[in-house]
Amino acid sequence: MRNLEQTIQRCHDHQTLAAIFFIDLDKFKQINDSLGHSTGDAVLVEMANRFNKTLRRSDLLARIGGDEFTVIIDPLYQLDDAAELARKLIASLETPYDYNGHSLYLNASIGISIYPNDGTEAIELMKNADTAMYQAKKTGGNSFNFYNKGMNKHALTWLELEGDLREALKLKQLSVYYQPQFEISSHELVGVEALVRWHHPKQGLITPDKFIPLAEEKGLIQQLGTQVLETACQQVKTWHDQGATDLLLAVNISAKQLEHQQLPQQVQSVLNKTGFPPQLLELEITESCVLNDPEEAIQQLTQLKHFGLRLALDDFGTGYSSLSYLKRLPLTKLKIDKSFVDGLDEESDDYSICQAIIALGNSLKLTVIAEGVEQQDQIDILTTEGCDQIQGFLFGQPMAAHEFEQQYLNLHQRCELEEH
Repeated sequence: MRNLEQTIQRCHDHQTLAAIFFIDLDKFKQINDSLGHSTGDAVLVEMANRFNKTLRRSDLLARIGGDEFTVIIDPLYQLDDAAELARKLIASLETPYDYNGHSLYLNASIGISIYPNDGTEAIELMKNADTAMYQAKKTGGNSFNFYNKGMNKHALTWLELEGDLREALKLKQLSVYYQPQFEISSHELVGVEALVRWHHPKQGLITPDKFIPLAEEKGLIQQLGTQVLETACQQVKTWHDQGATDLLLAVNISAKQLEHQQLPQQVQSVLNKTGFPPQLLELEITESCVLNDPEEAIQQLTQLKHFGLRLALDDFGTGYSSLSYLKRLPLTKLKIDKSFVDGLDEESDDYSICQAIIALGNSLKLTVIAEGVEQQDQIDILTTEGCDQIQGFLFGQPMAAHEFEQQYLNLHQRCELEEH
């Protein structure tokens, strides 16, 4: 900080520019948790060495705590120089770091603030560079971002939304909606997917793509996920007791939930509390859940499968599909993503992809379900190719529990597609 204050004074006297880099190692916690703190320490030393070799002699590198580094870039002649140096720092980590038999792939996110454009005080420049770094992380990491004033407004909005979400979780204000799933061959209602909704008292409906990332970033996803699971299990168990005895319940599990060691125990606790039959509960995961730490994910999912649960792979084909992991995962269902169903006709690439996914699922003895079905033509193609189940707006949007009862359960225990 003393060096930064001196740099600011010197830039003020000579009317020159300087840049502050705020650097954070992506997924450093995974290295510490899986390989131990001694490995984490070695990684930090390696990072510092690589950064030092990349920076100029006039620049100052400092580690300010954890896996966070700052750099003072002085002198800075033009903004492009800061961008070029940030690229070089990120590139310096591209070569894997070999340590104790492990090849570690390191990525970093960098936020950049400029004196005097983004502040004239040391604390202000540091804060703004930190804000820019978090923005780089949100866009996927392994990149850099310049600070802009709109970021602080976004950060304040994000902070307010975090407080509102904490209050909503505390008061159990989040709602669970239910979307029906149908068997193609028998035209019968076979299950529901539970989907969380947040009706904010001032902002109205906030979609999950806005508040789920917030919950994951702020460590609230376990609490949120448990609330959704418990609410859905209680509701569908009520429908079971009313006569819909075979109704399957599908609930999404995020990557952050799967990373949590206590997830199997949390699921078991909800099952015990609600009396929900485990064989009728299906947990849906995405490919990204598996890719972060495949071995850990397989272990967690295997433990869940031992409870008698079903496991579905959602959005299959949209990520970095790995057949080697697919055959090892204890799955019962593959879910064809809506993006492939949207353009489904017999001459499209989407048709070929859907055909391949269905064939793959059948060969692995997995149930295959297509989501986002909105047209009869899509049903015809999916039926011909051997898809097992479907869901989509053509048959029912996500709806509150009382609406679902009125439209499906009160009319028939099993609902035919033609009637909906």
